[in-house]
Amino acid sequence: MSGPIVPIGLAALGLLGGIQQAATAEQSARAAELTAQSTADRERRDGRRQLGLRRARAGASGLGLEGAPLEVLADTAAEIELAAQDAIFRGAVQANARRNEGRGALFRGISSAGKTLLTSDFS
Repeated sequence: MSGPIVPIGLAALGLLGGIQQAATAEQSARAAELTAQSTADRERRDGRRQLGLRRARAGASGLGLEGAPLEVLADTAAEIELAAQDAIFRGAVQANARRNEGRGALFRGISSAGKTLLTSDFS
């Protein structure tokens, strides 16, 4: 005679499984965000280096930093920032997908626990 202990234990296991999967998904989401930020930082750092080289070349050629050379530098800076923002956006999309997976797992755990409790014979 197991009484209510077995069904309650099974319900708790289902719920804990969902909670654990949700926590793992959240950690994965945070990792995606950190990776995206790191990629964006690297894009910006490499971009600053690229812009510095272009400024140096323009100065060495005697063209100066006005007119077309300045426009090229501005376009390059915009492309660099766009690449960095794109990296952050892709990371946010991945993080949201992982969080949604975690919410789904949590819901399945709650649902499983509820089903176990509702269909159990506690006599």
